[in-house]
Amino acid sequence: MKVKRYNVVLFLIISFFILINYLVWSFFTIRVLPQDGTIVGDLARMSYRSDIIDGRMSIDGIENKFFNYSDEHPEIDLIVIGDSFSNGGGGGRYYQDMIASTYNINVINLQPIGEANPIETVLVLLQTDEFQEWKPKYILLQSVERFTVERFSTEPNWNIGVNDHRIQSLFSREYIRNVPEQFFINIANFKYAVANLLYHFDDNAYISDAYIVDIKEELFTSASPSKLSFYFGDIDAVGLASDSAISNLNNQLNELSRILEEKGVKLIFMPTVDKLNLYGPYISDNRYPVSSFFEKLREEDQDYYFLDTKHVLSNALESGVKDVYFSDGTHWSNMGRELVVKELGRVLD
Repeated sequence: MKVKRYNVVLFLIISFFILINYLVWSFFTIRVLPQDGTIVGDLARMSYRSDIIDGRMSIDGIENKFFNYSDEHPEIDLIVIGDSFSNGGGGGRYYQDMIASTYNINVINLQPIGEANPIETVLVLLQTDEFQEWKPKYILLQSVERFTVERFSTEPNWNIGVNDHRIQSLFSREYIRNVPEQFFINIANFKYAVANLLYHFDDNAYISDAYIVDIKEELFTSASPSKLSFYFGDIDAVGLASDSAISNLNNQLNELSRILEEKGVKLIFMPTVDKLNLYGPYISDNRYPVSSFFEKLREEDQDYYFLDTKHVLSNALESGVKDVYFSDGTHWSNMGRELVVKELGRVLD
């Protein structure tokens, strides 16, 4: 009799566990971890906050007007080398697609070589047959602000050679993003419940990589238009932008620009402003450090074209433009991309 009662109790506990997981997954967790191809920003996935989601389509359904390496392509006007901002991060249109469409030029997107200084990627490219065939007019180096100082902190190997591994990395077809499939019984359901409770008491729910704070204006069109989400790395990177680090970065870019000019190529450097840096002035009772990365770089003597994304996008915010960045992610939106591409027209012939 006791065994039977035990089995009944165990069955009820298991059934309750399954039911709770099913309900939480079906009505809540699946919003931040969708399985239908819908794009949800990285910060919403980290925080499990569905109220900041900016629903948007996958980039898979959009025909790109720029080239990846394995595509058939003619001579190339602009070569882009960057990080997730240059590889469709956040969803929506590639800014390279906007460049190609707006200025009627041929654009190709290449991948950086591992974690090395991005300048080394360009130096390897210059030694390839492809570079000679393409005859590019411009090379655009893009790097998100929080990683820029670190990426350029080491002196590049100006005499770097070419090998099979470097060639394969450079001419990889595309940037790969893996979104794992989820069964409805998973730890994410527990995390969703806990995170949505703890965010009421702390900006990053004490342990999350995603911060969510109040802002003074409604700068987004999500369900929480006056909430700003940003990545913890934006905070950590502020202290890295020392005078010497920025000067070193600028000197490296000037040297690269000199090398490219000898080959008839113009260098464009596009550091992409961190979300915290861009929206910081709008945070209510802001207690977070203020980045001076762009301000210091503006003071340097540049022999390359510096596309100041902070200046461009800050002006847009001051003009009342909403959704410059996705409300639920670390990446800029189609609106932000369009503004930057318009600014790029200043340097493109």
